[in-house]
Amino acid sequence: MKLDAALVTVLSLGTFLVQANPIMPGLPVKGAMKYVGPITPGGANVTLEGTAEHIHAQILKLNPKFNPGDFHDDKSDHELRTRSKTNTICGKIAGGRANIRHIDAGIRYLNSLPGGCYAPAGPRACIRISCSYGSAIYLCNDNNHSISPSCKYLATFAADIGNACRYNRRYINGQEFDSDRYNVILKLYGACR
Repeated sequence: MKLDAALVTVLSLGTFLVQANPIMPGLPVKGAMKYVGPITPGGANVTLEGTAEHIHAQILKLNPKFNPGDFHDDKSDHELRTRSKTNTICGKIAGGRANIRHIDAGIRYLNSLPGGCYAPAGPRACIRISCSYGSAIYLCNDNNHSISPSCKYLATFAADIGNACRYNRRYINGQEFDSDRYNVILKLYGACR
């Protein structure tokens, strides 16, 4: 009986250590982010691809009167989800530090999207959900199934990392984990405008 309890403890600890292991060189980027959500209040969901910046531009082409403030924000859902964040790791992500000003712009774009940011099945499947002037936000899925967390919820991860992992008030590099087996990474990318 004691052996079974010890084995469960070791296996549980191993799961935590795997989940908390930061992604190092060569992020396993698996295609573009898919946005699934409405572009008009009460309207049907649409599917668009690209970074939050590209998706916002596509939405404006489809609905020139798009206003993120017109969409209902379920506070109770947000409060429930914030409890599932686990740990934040600063400065350990290969690829350099992103500019906080450009990350903040990415956060604003993610907050403007009222639907979900879809990521393919993992483990270790990452998509770039925002990229501006070389500063990128990634969503990495460690599940063996796809996920679609709220884009606004993912913006809170980027804000958390921004608050915890700033360097010289201008740069940022970090990763925050969710107990639902995905994480958000902020780092330098280099090839986006």
